Amino acid sequence: METVNAELLVSISNAINIAHGRIENGAELHIAMKWLNEEIEEMLDKVWVYEKNEIES
Repeated sequence: METVNAELLVSISNAINIAHGRIENGAELHIAMKWLNEEIEEMLDKVWVYEKNEIES
Protein backbone atom coordinates (compact mmCIF):
# COMPACT_ATOMS: atom_id res chain seq x y z
CA MET A 1 0.00 0.00 0.00
CA GLU A 2 2.94 2.35 0.65
CA THR A 3 3.89 2.03 -3.02
CA VAL A 4 0.38 3.06 -4.09
CA ASN A 5 0.48 6.06 -1.76
CA ALA A 6 3.90 7.12 -3.07
CA GLU A 7 2.78 6.73 -6.67
CA LEU A 8 -0.37 8.74 -5.93
CA LEU A 9 1.65 11.56 -4.39
CA VAL A 10 4.01 11.63 -7.38
CA SER A 11 1.04 11.67 -9.77
CA ILE A 12 -0.63 14.51 -7.86
CA SER A 13 2.64 16.45 -7.79
CA ASN A 14 3.04 16.00 -11.54
CA ALA A 15 -0.55 17.12 -12.14
CA ILE A 16 0.00 20.22 -10.00
CA ASN A 17 3.13 21.05 -11.99
CA ILE A 18 1.22 20.65 -15.27
CA ALA A 19 -1.60 22.88 -14.01
CA HIS A 20 0.95 25.46 -12.90
CA GLY A 21 2.56 25.37 -16.33
CA ARG A 22 -0.81 25.85 -17.99
CA ILE A 23 -1.50 28.90 -15.83
CA GLU A 24 1.93 30.33 -16.67
CA ASN A 25 1.16 29.80 -20.36
CA GLY A 26 -2.04 31.82 -20.18
CA ALA A 27 -4.76 29.38 -19.13
CA GLU A 28 -7.32 30.85 -16.79
CA LEU A 29 -6.97 29.70 -13.21
CA HIS A 30 -10.43 28.14 -12.97
CA ILE A 31 -9.82 26.07 -16.12
CA ALA A 32 -6.47 24.80 -14.86
CA MET A 33 -7.95 24.01 -11.44
CA LYS A 34 -10.90 22.18 -12.99
CA TRP A 35 -8.48 20.05 -14.99
CA LEU A 36 -6.37 19.41 -11.87
CA ASN A 37 -9.45 18.39 -9.90
CA GLU A 38 -10.49 15.94 -12.62
CA GLU A 39 -6.99 14.44 -12.73
CA ILE A 40 -6.89 13.95 -8.96
CA GLU A 41 -10.38 12.42 -8.92
CA GLU A 42 -9.30 9.95 -11.62
CA MET A 43 -6.19 9.03 -9.61
CA LEU A 44 -8.22 8.50 -6.45
CA ASP A 45 -10.70 6.33 -8.36
CA LYS A 46 -7.82 4.10 -9.46
CA VAL A 47 -6.59 3.81 -5.87
CA TRP A 48 -10.10 2.95 -4.69
CA VAL A 49 -10.35 0.16 -7.30
CA TYR A 50 -6.90 -1.10 -6.30
CA GLU A 51 -7.82 -1.15 -2.61
CA LYS A 52 -11.14 -2.86 -3.35
CA ASN A 53 -9.35 -5.55 -5.35
CA GLU A 54 -6.81 -6.03 -2.55
CA ILE A 55 -9.58 -6.51 0.00
CA GLU A 56 -11.46 -8.98 -2.20
CA SER A 57 -8.39 -11.10 -2.93
